[in-house]
Amino acid sequence: MNTIGIDPLVQHTVLFGFALVYGCSAIHKIRHYVIFRGTLENYRLIPAGLSSAATIMLIAAELITALLLLTPMYLAGVAIGFTLQVAYCLAISVNLARGRVHIDCGCMGADGEGISIFHAVRNVLLAVLLASAALPPVIREMGILDGTIMVFALLCSVVAWAVVNKMLSNYSQQASWR
Repeated sequence: MNTIGIDPLVQHTVLFGFALVYGCSAIHKIRHYVIFRGTLENYRLIPAGLSSAATIMLIAAELITALLLLTPMYLAGVAIGFTLQVAYCLAISVNLARGRVHIDCGCMGADGEGISIFHAVRNVLLAVLLASAALPPVIREMGILDGTIMVFALLCSVVAWAVVNKMLSNYSQQASWR
């Protein structure tokens, strides 16, 4: 019996949670395409002429990641998602170093809040959490109780996500008052 690895309940919860995050994020970016393209341009990391193509590629990458995380090819989804989180962290870090804290983070639900070091840290932590799902799962049967625990864990994660995002928003807005 394989005893080294990640519990399948934890692995499935992480995979489903990130599929939800990337799926919702992509849908949000599609619904607010023009705003997201402007946010991407505000980062000033790519030539303005490429912003439409880059916007479409990021949306597609998030949709593909969300779908892959729900399939047996989840390791490809973990790799793409990890890359996205690192890229988002680097984009935020470069702009923080430039002193450009007034721009939106580009996350779903962001509303002119600006960016802070905590946005970069959040993305590093998310990358590490997602990478944990690539560990080999411990072989064991999953039952009804596991499914119930996963649903409640996902619900708690959604609430935690909302709280953290609100805290980041409040921090950035208060920092702009100083």
